[in-house]
This record gives sequence, C-alpha cells and structure tokens, in this order.
Amino acid sequence: HKEGGGVYRSLWHFIRSAAASDGAEFCVLLDGRALPREPTWVEQLMQYAVRPGVGLVGAKISDRFGRCWHAGYTQMGRRVSHNGFKAGRFERGYGMRLVAAHNVSAVSSMGLAVSRGRLLGEALGRLPLCSRLGLEVALAFEVREQGQRVVINPHVDLLWEGKPLRRVQDLSDHPEDLAQLEKVWGVSDFVDPYYPCGLDGEAMNFRMKP
Repeated sequence: HKEGGGVYRSLWHFIRSAAASDGAEFCVLLDGRALPREPTWVEQLMQYAVRPGVGLVGAKISDRFGRCWHAGYTQMGRRVSHNGFKAGRFERGYGMRLVAAHNVSAVSSMGLAVSRGRLLGEALGRLPLCSRLGLEVALAFEVREQGQRVVINPHVDLLWEGKPLRRVQDLSDHPEDLAQLEKVWGVSDFVDPYYPCGLDGEAMNFRMKP
C-alpha cells in the first residue's frame, strides 16, 4: 500500500466487498510489506479467531533483527500507541505481553484475522475511512460493540519490510476520520481497559508514572 487517503478508502471498500460476498467465514488481511516468518501463521491466527467471544486477532510485527514494532495497540482517547515498540527479540514485555496472547484495544491491519460477520456491522458500512489508523480503530470499536474481544497473538510474528513505524499516532492527524469516529463512538473519551491504571497513561509505554 502507498500512504494516502485514497488508497486506504479503496482498501476499506475492498474489505466491505469481501465481507459481503459469499465464501469463507473469516477474512485474513496481510500487508504486502509484512512477511510471515512461519508457514503456520494463518493457523496460529485462526486458533484464536474461532474461539467463542473473540472477534478479531492480530499478529506481532517485528524487523529483521527481531526487534518488535507492534504487539497490539493501547488507545487513550485520540492517541494510539504500538505496544512493545522496539523491544528486543528476547524481551518478554510487561506482564509477559510479548510472549502470551492477550486482550488489547486494537490490532494492526498489517496482519489480522476477523470473522466475516464482524465486518458487516452497521457502523462499518457507513464509515469509508481514509487512514490505516482510522480503519484499525473503527474495526476494533465495532468488534467490541458486538460483544467480542480483540486479541493479539505474539506467536504470529511478521517481518516488517516497510518504513519504520511511529510509536504513538494521533487521530487528530486525520480530521475526517476523527470526526466520523467521534460521531459514532466518541473516541476522545475512550480509556483503554487493558492498560494498567497505575502506569503512565500519557506515555503509554507500560512504565510507572514519573
């Protein structure tokens, strides 16, 4: 994918078209710049995607040195942070989050599995968003609104060959998306339920408040 609103708007319509067509029960998204390290990566995603109560499963993203770029998202209002950002290959992360599957607020669309039915939600049908971040946040909100959980499975490790990612992103950089997400879900008031309340909620780095 190239950066640009038109590309991601097209991606959104592609996702909706895939969801509306007859076929498989699940959809798997994989960015062309994210290469699976193991041949069983789809099976690893699906072992959680098929479980009752799980609506969306994402993969860990890392570079060629094994350094983590993404292991789920933490979201505080309009700001979204990649968990495990730049953690080393052998680091386990806060509370074993880099080695154990767990609930998160959102996951990257660079590698995920989702039930086809989750993509047919009423809200998603009227939100042709322009940015990747807008897509990811909206999908996670829709899944949770349907009473399902969003899970990151760090055992699915994708090699990222694109540009380095930014740890913290802000929906304010995408005003059109933000306006839609505010109207439907009131994202500015969202407080991540999976981020420990005793840690620094401003930095979202799983460290104690200064």
